[in-house]
Amino acid sequence: MRLPRDVSGDQVISHLCRNWDYKQVSQVGSHVILVTDSPTHHRIPVPRHRPLGIGIFKTILREVCEAKKITQDVLLRNL
Repeated sequence: MRLPRDVSGDQVISHLCRNWDYKQVSQVGSHVILVTDSPTHHRIPVPRHRPLGIGIFKTILREVCEAKKITQDVLLRNL
């Protein structure tokens, strides 16, 4: 699946919180810190940039997929 190029940090944050059990715990500057405890503890910073750089977006996707043990296609669904 081709990655969307116009995704903002706010869209990623709301998608992870709404669909993948992440909670916003703090914000440092333009970076929001998200945490989940299912299936294991995972903490990830997401910049509130618009749009997200493709490298940053890929890194966030890879880390969330590893933590949740899912594929990238499943994670991107409904984004």
